[in-house]
Amino acid sequence: MSDAVTSTGILIQRALFATPTAFVTIAEITEIDPGAMSRNKIETSTHNEGTESHVLGILRQVDPTFKINYVGSNATHIAILADIANNVKNAWRILFPSGKTRTGFAYVQQFKFDVAPVDGKQGAMMAITWAGPVAEVA
Repeated sequence: MSDAVTSTGILIQRALFATPTAFVTIAEITEIDPGAMSRNKIETSTHNEGTESHVLGILRQVDPTFKINYVGSNATHIAILADIANNVKNAWRILFPSGKTRTGFAYVQQFKFDVAPVDGKQGAMMAITWAGPVAEVA
């Protein structure tokens, strides 16, 4: 039997740089790619040893992306648009239903409205770019 946890209930939160612990939940999240971590593989093989060897480079954070049902009057959506327009760095936190959190300072790197068919909803996709270390807490 699996101990898997549903992904329903993931929250994305934003706090102003000046008050980085006063988080507000972003409204109407419909999908999230929470990003990843990776390290570049750097070859260190030598002629002397004649075997392949490697070290790993710096820790890299892959940017999270998420989709929302866009509501033009929603305060969190207005704040996201202001962040990208003004190139503002704020604190961001992703809360997973399993209890894990990912927190760090970031910029809104992308905000793109969804295609709007006649019989559809208004939505948007955005990406944040981490601006330093990201704390991973279980």
